[in-house]
Amino acid sequence: MGIDVEIVREFTDIMQVATMQFAKEMVNDLRAAHSDAEMVELFYRFWTLGEAFIKATGEGIAQGLQSFAFSAYGRPALKRVSKLWGPTDRWSFGVLRCGARPAVSQS
Repeated sequence: MGIDVEIVREFTDIMQVATMQFAKEMVNDLRAAHSDAEMVELFYRFWTLGEAFIKATGEGIAQGLQSFAFSAYGRPALKRVSKLWGPTDRWSFGVLRCGARPAVSQS
C-alpha cells in the first residue's frame, strides 16, 4: 500500500514541473484543462496518485513518475504502466479531499 498527502496550492511553474516529472499523456491532460483551477486539481491528482503508486511498488522515486500514466477524470486508474507492474487492472486507487486544500491518494 502507498499513501501520499499534499497541501493543494497554486504555483507559477506547474507546467514546467509536470513536463519534467509526468508522463506525456498526463501533461497533455493538464494542457487541456479548462481553467487554472482545474489544472491545479489535476496536477495534485497526478502527483499524489504517482507518489502513492511508487511507494506501493517499493521502488520509490527511482521508478520515475514518467513510467506510468493515470486517468484524468472519474475513478482513478492506471492508463499505462510497465509490464513489471501490470496489468493495469491489478491496481486500485482512491483520491480523498480532506477539507479545502489537502489531497490524499492511496494505492
